[in-house]
Amino acid sequence: MSQKRKIQATIGEMYGWTKGQTSKAQKNLETPQETHNAHVEQQLHEIFGSSSDDDLDEETNEVDEEVANNSKMKVQTKRHFCMEWLDKFLWLNYVRCDDKIAMKCNYCEKYRMNGPWGLWNGCTTLQHDALVTHEKSLVHKDAKARWINALEGKIKPIPDHIRQVEDANKEMVISTMKVAYFICQEDLSPSNYEKLCKFLMDAKTPYMPKSQDYSSYTNRKSANDFIYCISKHLEQIQIKNMLESPFFSLMVDESTDRTLEQHLVVYATYLDSKGLGPPISQFMKLNDIVDGKGKTIYDSFNQLIDVRGLEYKNLIAVSTDGASAMIGHENGLVSFLKKNNPNLITVHCVAHRESLAVADASKKIPELLYVEKIANKVYSWVQNSPKRNNELNDLLRVIQIDVLDVLQIHSVRWLSRGEVIIRLVKLMPAILTLLKNEKKTSSWYDKARIYSIQYCLHMLADVLGELNKLNMTFQEETVDIKTIGLALEVTISTLSRWFLRKETFAEDTIYLSKFLSDSQNGYIDIKDEETMVERHELRYISISAMDIESSEARKQSMKPCIEGTQESCQKLTEGYIETLIDSLNERFPDLHLFNVAKLFSPCYYPEERRNREKNSERWILKLFQHLQHTISRDAGFVALFDVKSCKRELHPFVDSLNLACEGFSMKEAWKVFRNTEQWHKTYPNMMKLWQVVLTIPASTVDCERRFSKQNIIKDIRKSRLGLDTLDALMRISLNGPEPSNVDWHAVYKVWKDTKSRRILEL
Repeated sequence: MSQKRKIQATIGEMYGWTKGQTSKAQKNLETPQETHNAHVEQQLHEIFGSSSDDDLDEETNEVDEEVANNSKMKVQTKRHFCMEWLDKFLWLNYVRCDDKIAMKCNYCEKYRMNGPWGLWNGCTTLQHDALVTHEKSLVHKDAKARWINALEGKIKPIPDHIRQVEDANKEMVISTMKVAYFICQEDLSPSNYEKLCKFLMDAKTPYMPKSQDYSSYTNRKSANDFIYCISKHLEQIQIKNMLESPFFSLMVDESTDRTLEQHLVVYATYLDSKGLGPPISQFMKLNDIVDGKGKTIYDSFNQLIDVRGLEYKNLIAVSTDGASAMIGHENGLVSFLKKNNPNLITVHCVAHRESLAVADASKKIPELLYVEKIANKVYSWVQNSPKRNNELNDLLRVIQIDVLDVLQIHSVRWLSRGEVIIRLVKLMPAILTLLKNEKKTSSWYDKARIYSIQYCLHMLADVLGELNKLNMTFQEETVDIKTIGLALEVTISTLSRWFLRKETFAEDTIYLSKFLSDSQNGYIDIKDEETMVERHELRYISISAMDIESSEARKQSMKPCIEGTQESCQKLTEGYIETLIDSLNERFPDLHLFNVAKLFSPCYYPEERRNREKNSERWILKLFQHLQHTISRDAGFVALFDVKSCKRELHPFVDSLNLACEGFSMKEAWKVFRNTEQWHKTYPNMMKLWQVVLTIPASTVDCERRFSKQNIIKDIRKSRLGLDTLDALMRISLNGPEPSNVDWHAVYKVWKDTKSRRILEL
């Protein structure tokens, strides 16, 4: 071993370094850039020369003496030069200066750059941070760019070389951005970012940083920067598309999160591709509001419109949940918006309206509310006892019924009531057996065997099951507004056919018809494959008013609410269905607005030309009733539509659409003609009307779903998430495309331009 190696081994033992600790690993992790740097370093040594072994012996002895003296000092501690730095910073060299060791930069010294690393005597601050700071400096980058320029023999401007050095690790930065993007799309906590980066680095994933230093962008702060920049990029794309769309509509709803903070969520519906693409519904913004008053909501809403650069004249419709703060005549959000846009179309969410109609009809018949009380009682009785739950599951297996959990009615969920009643009807045979076998619940067993209660349970299972189908149609993400009236008419027709025809009463129902058949003899038998397991005799008595939470006057009268005969139950059902149908019709007075979409749906065109022209004229007049502010009135009024021009284009447009897209729906026909330049030139006004109808929202279902997403992201363990972070996480999770469809170079540019960055070698 040479004298030089012996000295290095001695110093290594003093500082606890292991011989050969990084040599093999360094070679295995060597990248083309490091190989190039090593080549540059070798040429630098050839140019500047290297110290001889004797000189190195003298310098090392001096280092040893300084180390020995410093080790004896108790109070003052001096920093020392670490030989490991030579492997990490290949441009580094050390010299003697005034009985001290100083650090020099080979690049800066070669090109005589001003400063201690170049022309001066060297940097005497023996710290790792000093090396990192110098490597980030423009002086070092300039010197390195000059060296690369001389080495490659190419003539490039110095700024281009500096830019090349800064962007050398662009792919690694983008790789870490993709990690943050994955965390957001999977609704994970950003605190998992560091662990996931470490896992990918240990798995030797390509283009990942080689270490987890603070400067390698694998820390939590870098993850937050990436999340904000990705969200900003997606927001910029959305703003650009909305400004290019000729019309847009908004959906607004307010709610309270887990930490009791009030938020306003806004969704936008617009046409993609400058008005020639399909309608798109996207999350727009999550704002905080001080209270739920209409003026407060309007101020937040108005600020959002101004910041985005949107214009009220292009705002066609606003959809809300129908709360007084939204649609109040004096202080509601809509009343303030109509001051900016007089004839703005306001839509009350169809899913909310359907749920309110069902609730209104049920409130008028207290007997049905008592049935819901029994359903919740059964839930608490079973779910609060693991023993009863196990007994129920065992009994279900014996009588060959699928093992299902008892559900609880939630008043804030649209489909909850119907799902609970249907589940209860399926589990009723086993529940009756459990109630019979337990002495403490004998009173509830007697109540459950009342014929009228069982009748109402099975009747509600059929009615609410059909209404749930209607609600599911209203909750579709791509609901077509023209189908709303049709779906409502089908539901009303089905209920009328089931329960309002005495000669065929309940014949086509799923649950009530089976109950009427099984209970003809006055009891319900529960059987397995071979024998009867249990028999429950029905009680044909009336329900006492004291058992029902109705008015005090009715309780005091002690008058029976319903008799225990099938005829009385049938009469109650007919009254309930009639009340329900009336409530649905009252809640949907604006079906004509949704029906005007049939004007652009060839599948609804009559075969006869006269009827087709008559219907199209009626539909377009209904549409203009809601778009009066867009109709030209005089020469000085700038409007989007001209009634005379629209009527002149109407019949040729309908005839052409019928011939070209016979049997097509509105959106299917739009796919065919949206990019046809001839149609836009021939029927400019009708094509604009088509664009308007495509952007009209039918509900606030998207807002309701996003509040659920908000609670998933901001769960109990992440309750301290700020509004800006929550908004960014929701935007990436909801609007973010597949990672392969993201323009990562654009995201990188947003991140780089956010502030002055000096990217280190990763």
